[in-house]
Amino acid sequence: MDSLSANPEPNDAAAPAETTEPVAEEIPAPRFGGRSPPRARVGRSPPRVRREGPGAERPASRITNTDMGLKYGSYVPTQREIDSGEVVVQEVVAVKKQDHVETEALQLGEDEGNDWDAAVKEVTNNMFSKDWNVRFDTLRALRILVKFQPFTLTQLISDVSKCLQECLKNPRSAILREVCMLTADLLSSIPLMDAVCAELTFDKLIPALLLKSINDKKFIRDAAKHALDTHSNAAPYMFHVYLASLEGRNHKICGSASNTVHNCMQNLTAIPEELFSDMTVRMVKVCLHGKLAGTRKHGQSCLELMEQMPSSTPLETRLDVLCTTKDRAAIQKLLHPSEADLSPRSRNTSLKEAIAKSPTHSARASNNTDADSIDDLSSLNSHPFVCGDVVLEKGAAQAAPAVAQDVTASKSEEEIISLF
Repeated sequence: MDSLSANPEPNDAAAPAETTEPVAEEIPAPRFGGRSPPRARVGRSPPRVRREGPGAERPASRITNTDMGLKYGSYVPTQREIDSGEVVVQEVVAVKKQDHVETEALQLGEDEGNDWDAAVKEVTNNMFSKDWNVRFDTLRALRILVKFQPFTLTQLISDVSKCLQECLKNPRSAILREVCMLTADLLSSIPLMDAVCAELTFDKLIPALLLKSINDKKFIRDAAKHALDTHSNAAPYMFHVYLASLEGRNHKICGSASNTVHNCMQNLTAIPEELFSDMTVRMVKVCLHGKLAGTRKHGQSCLELMEQMPSSTPLETRLDVLCTTKDRAAIQKLLHPSEADLSPRSRNTSLKEAIAKSPTHSARASNNTDADSIDDLSSLNSHPFVCGDVVLEKGAAQAAPAVAQDVTASKSEEEIISLF
């Protein structure tokens, strides 16, 4: 044994023992072409102790139990909580299959029609029910009241408007179709027209209805389009409620709004003066900058109809004031294409084509002989040939070739085209 290790120094015995750190596990070298093993853990945390018995009581606010059944949210109860009775789970009421009924086919039931006041009270109480079946029955009852007793709903239009806005966001397809049919019945009801125009919130109802008019489901899309068409036929003077929807990121919604405005314009004979300028600016923008072909076509048709309507200021004058020069020329070309095509340069016509389309042109004009030119000019009786400041009439055909040649020699191509 070594003398140094057998007889340690006295200071070494008094020194405190050093704490040994856990040594990391050795990682075997990776094989050729294989993956490297994961990094070694220095230490492992102790396993969690499993809790026995029922846990701590959950706060009552997190347990959502209603008549509709358990609502799906951030908290989902465990089977142990359900077995212990902490959370009571009820079965969700199945939704009944409801058939679609057109307005013309709506009929009163056996017990309906005897007490309209009770029917109105029941509709008022169930208008904002969370039960989908009750909500559907309420919408159907409202449609029956609009058809048979519309005056009973005069004082409820504001509540009906809130119900329509809420139902248009419902995920149930049957409720969406029914609320679209109810909207069509309300917007076309003549006895309720004044109350509807006064108390219905169109700024929220119209965007939601336009959104449903481009729905993926055909029966919902058709019901919403039917409501829009019915409104445009029954109250075309309400076209201004759709003008705000002409500008948006969704091009399909803009196209549906332009179609409704176009239907309103077809049923109108005049536009109020305070709305004429705003309508002109919006239609010019739709006609020139619409993303869809149908949208641009509706804008052009609306401008054509507005041009025929009586107004204190003609449409052309308004276009000169409200539009830029470029937009004004583009609108003029769309509305009056015949006037825009008078200049040959607008059609990129060459000099040869312009001369060939001239009324004084002859098929033998391509020959350069003096005799042929004299024959062509002598055959002109009613159309004198104008070249610069010289007018060649009948009887002056002898000196025409020399004069025409001298005058046209100093003229450029653009000046010659402008003469025709």
